[in-house]
Formats: sequence, structure tokens, C-alpha cells
Amino acid sequence: MLPVCILIQNMNGLSTVKTSIHSTWQRISQYDIALISETQVVHSVQHDIRSHHLFSIPASAPNRRGEGLIIAVSKQLPYSASQWHKDTVNHVIWVTLISPSAQLPPLTIGICYIPPITSHQMALSSVKDRFDTLTRHIRAAVAAAAAAATPAHVMVAGDFNAKVGNLPDAWVSTFNEDIPARQSQNQSANALGPHLMQLCKDTSMVLCTGRTPLDTPAAPSYPGATRDLTTLWSVPASFH
Repeated sequence: MLPVCILIQNMNGLSTVKTSIHSTWQRISQYDIALISETQVVHSVQHDIRSHHLFSIPASAPNRRGEGLIIAVSKQLPYSASQWHKDTVNHVIWVTLISPSAQLPPLTIGICYIPPITSHQMALSSVKDRFDTLTRHIRAAVAAAAAAATPAHVMVAGDFNAKVGNLPDAWVSTFNEDIPARQSQNQSANALGPHLMQLCKDTSMVLCTGRTPLDTPAAPSYPGATRDLTTLWSVPASFH
């Protein structure tokens, strides 16, 4: 698998100040792939950064919390990028990267935002429905990738507003004994945590948070918050 540098960030609103927007695009341009949630912008960002292919779901209204997604893929990568699926209701977007030379395995990447359980946005669908929908997306992405090549490389990232703490995920060792145990500075979980862990179990995905050398034990990605709003990243157990 080609080494790829990926940025995952909840923006909590792109600033309307031109200098701030410019610095944001400058930072994104340093990465091969950028997965950005909660942009809160209503316009297309297609022409804002020319070094990357951009795929987005705009917010339904300016500064609407929890809305706006971007996947940015560098044009320098030896991949052809195309949108695989977009779900504007549940706020999920997927992009597939395919090597024109067929020398690299295809890669499907998704970005999503799941509101806090107390958010008015949850009135549109229950917590279980949100995670069930994402589970169906992942299974469909894995099936599509597997039909095209082996192994299937599918990743999903985003702000799940899930505090998983040290919830057990013993099933991971049945996928691959070499995957290290997950470690976190947070010991407790919130109401969304078990839903995220069940999603990972049902789709054979593994949370990377708290498993990499520079993220062990994992610290909250939103310091000072009364609860952990960690942006979580999952990859299939077969991914190397």
C-alpha cells in the first residue's frame, strides 16, 4: 500500500475571514488526503483549493452546526478520484480512489458527522438509525471494493461525538492477533460510544484511536470539553 499522509479534522466552522480560510486551505494542501467535517459553509468549495480534487456536502444554512463535509484528494496521488456515494440526509460522503495502472489496490474513504445525542438534528433519525445507515454504507463499500480487487481497502473517519473510553473490543484479536490493544486517557463512555463499538464489530472495522505509537494512550481531540468529542477513525482489520 502506498504511504499516504491523511488529515482528519472537525473544523467547527470555516471562518468567513479570508486570511483564516487561506491558512486552512494552505494546511489542507500539505496532505495527500484531507477529511474535514462540520465546515458549516453552504457554497461549493470546488475552486477554493486547486491542488486537490474536492468532494463535499454543503451545509443547509450558513453556520449550521454539525453540517458540511469535505474530502480533498491531492492531484499528485497516483489515483483517479471519484465520488462513490453521497447521503445528504445522514451526512456521509464516500470517495473511491483507483490506480489507473492497476498497480495499487483501490481505496474507498468515507467521512461522516453524527450529532450529539442531545442535538435537535437527532430528531430527524434515531441514534440507532444513524449507525445502522453507516453500517450499511460500510458493508456496501467493502462489497464494491472486494468485487473490484483483493484485498478491499475501506476506511471511514469523522466526528461521531462518541466517547468510547476503555469499552472492550476483544473481537479485534479474532481479526488479527497483531493489532495492539486500544488505550485511552478517558476511562468512561457516553451514550454514543457503545453504538460506535457495535458498528466496528458488525463491519470488522478497527478503531485506530489509541493504537498508534504517537497516540497511545489516546488523548481527547477536544481538550477542555466536558465530554470527549474525539474524532475517530476506523479501518478494516485486514488493512496494512
